[in-house]
Amino acid sequence: MKIVMGLTEASGGDFRLFDTPSFEVNHTIRKRVSAIIEAPAFYPHMTGLGNLQLHLLTIGQKVSDDRILQVMDAVKLANECKKKVRNYSMGMKHRLGIARVLLSRAELAILDEPTNGLDPSGILELREFILSLNKDKGVTFIISSHHIFELEGMVTKIGIIKSGKMVEEREFGQLKTELEATGDSIEQYFIEQTR
Repeated sequence: MKIVMGLTEASGGDFRLFDTPSFEVNHTIRKRVSAIIEAPAFYPHMTGLGNLQLHLLTIGQKVSDDRILQVMDAVKLANECKKKVRNYSMGMKHRLGIARVLLSRAELAILDEPTNGLDPSGILELREFILSLNKDKGVTFIISSHHIFELEGMVTKIGIIKSGKMVEEREFGQLKTELEATGDSIEQYFIEQTR
C-alpha cells in the first residue's frame, strides 16, 4: 500500500494503477487515490473541520465549508466538527479519515486495518458507509485486514498476501460457497494459504 502511494520504494515486482504500469505512475495518477495507512493521522490540537480544511489546502482543492460540513454530516460527525481531534474516539477518527477520502474525490480508497479500535457498532457503521460509497459514488476500496469476519458482507474479492507476494485472489462469494460445501471454515482456509 505504501509503495502504491509512493511512500516507500519497491525492492522488486510491479503493479498497475488505473491500468498504468508502476514505473509510469506519477503524481497526477496518485491524485485519484486516497489512503489511510496504519491509522488516520490528524493534528490533535485542531478541530475536525480545521483538519479537513487544511487537507484540502495541502492537496490544492477548493471546497466550500458547506461541502465539508455536508461530508462530515454524511459520516455522522456534523455535531463534532468544532471539537478538537484529540477528543475524538478511534471510531470518530476513522470516520474523519473517510470524510477526507470523500472530499478528495478519490476513485480508489486504500484502508489499512480500518476496524482496529472500533466497537461492534462502529464496525457496522463503517461497513455501511463503505458499501454506500461504493454503490452511490463508485468508489473502489482496497481494505487490508487480519479480521476476516469483520470484512464479510463488505468485500467482493479477496487477496491473500504471503511474504510480500499475492498467493490467492478470488471472488469472496465463490470461496464461501466452496467452503460451505466442504465444511471448512474461512479462518482455516486463510491459515492454510499463508503457511
